[in-house]
Amino acid sequence: MDAEIIGIVQGTMLLFVSAPIIIRKLFRLRAPEGGEEVVLSTGWGSSG
Repeated sequence: MDAEIIGIVQGTMLLFVSAPIIIRKLFRLRAPEGGEEVVLSTGWGSSG
């Protein structure tokens, strides 16, 4: 039962994180100009 709850929580977190991308792709919207660019290659200690 605990593994099911963990799976549900992980799934909802993934859904909320990826929701803006999914909506943009579904409705063919452009990314907002001048918005922040997400960089996934930096570590926790780097400032930018």
